[in-house]
Amino acid sequence: MNKGVCVQKYIKEARSLLALGIPVIIAQFSQTAMGVVDTVMAGAVNATEMSAVAVGTSIWLPTILLGQGILMALTPIVAQLNGSGQRKHIANRTQQGFWLATFLSIMVIAILYNSRFIIEAQHDIEPELAEKAIGFIHAIMWGAPGCLYYQVLRSQCEGLSKTKPGMIIGFIGLLINIPVNYAFIYGKFGAHQLGGIGCGVATASVFWAMFLMMRYYVRRAPTQRDVMPKKRLVLPEFHTIKRITLLGLPVGLALFFEVTTVCCCGIISFTIRCNGCCKSPDSP
Repeated sequence: MNKGVCVQKYIKEARSLLALGIPVIIAQFSQTAMGVVDTVMAGAVNATEMSAVAVGTSIWLPTILLGQGILMALTPIVAQLNGSGQRKHIANRTQQGFWLATFLSIMVIAILYNSRFIIEAQHDIEPELAEKAIGFIHAIMWGAPGCLYYQVLRSQCEGLSKTKPGMIIGFIGLLINIPVNYAFIYGKFGAHQLGGIGCGVATASVFWAMFLMMRYYVRRAPTQRDVMPKKRLVLPEFHTIKRITLLGLPVGLALFFEVTTVCCCGIISFTIRCNGCCKSPDSP
């Protein structure tokens, strides 16, 4: 009898956990899949464009995931405040999260702006491939603030056990990314034809669209009205920002190193493939 009760309790808890966890997994997958979509669609142009986007993504993705990982610390902070009956403090933590996201955006943009040094350190890379990869990175880096601001609001929602908005908006962003990529790659619908660089422009635009969609949801959702900030702008509280950073830094570094390991292999393989395609048959 006791075993039956324990099994039923286990099944009930497992269902609750899956109901919360599966949307988080899908949301993260949708966001990461944008890099795959960029690479595949650029590959339809030629091998150089595909390799440039792949190399650019290999630098962009670990950098932005470092920032996202740090901001994920807001989820347990919001959950703790919600569970302890201190919902009135959630708005302040979210506002400080926006300040932290702003500082992280500046850091990410600075790193990506100087990505030329990382790419040109590979002495065997083709100059055309290097320039296209740098162009892609310089285009997509302007989406960093939108991406990180979106993560702040997503963390707030997940801390309040509202994981479906992130899943839905992430999936919508992935779907929107496809036609916007098409427009900027091939110069359709009045857009300039940019090739692989157009993937960077498109994805940066989608990140901002995702942030605006999440902001609209948070401002309209009845379950989050009481956690909306009463003041539009507050000064940064560096002790709160430091606490969020110290809590989220291990997560950010874990994501950074895990993805960097895979991306380094991607840089090497795509560079070798593209250099092989770019060389003429008569070249030594």
